[in-house]
Amino acid sequence: MQKKPVYNPFFLYWLIAGSVLILDQITKALVREYVPMGASKGWAHVAITHATNTGVAFGFFQGTNWFFSLIATVVIVLLGVHAKKLSQEYWTAWALILGGATGNLVDRLLFGAVTDFISIGWWPSFNVADSVLVIGVLLLLWQMRKKNSNENSYE
Repeated sequence: MQKKPVYNPFFLYWLIAGSVLILDQITKALVREYVPMGASKGWAHVAITHATNTGVAFGFFQGTNWFFSLIATVVIVLLGVHAKKLSQEYWTAWALILGGATGNLVDRLLFGAVTDFISIGWWPSFNVADSVLVIGVLLLLWQMRKKNSNENSYE
């Protein structure tokens, strides 16, 4: 007789995505409330700098908020509607991507731009959602490569 898992992995998918969204929105709200636009508070090469972005990473494609809102909406709908069809081994990565995409979409829809605030040296400012999106994509690529490598090693 097979034991049921203590947790529901599908619930974990939504818990991760929701937690990312909440953490992202709380940090951005704190920055909007306590750090004036353009102000920077930091130490050495790390700072909290209140900035906005209507484009994508590195400030590319400024003024195209509507386009990236549309792309994020499509990604979110696909990851939400087809979540159970996704391979469970990739759920964590997909949940991180879903949470990050949703966090930035909320900003785009409510404020017309994404709030960025983490500044490290010369690197452009970013936020929690951006960080988690990158981690999710890297995790997904690593897991896919690992699976592909394992499948090819038996040939």
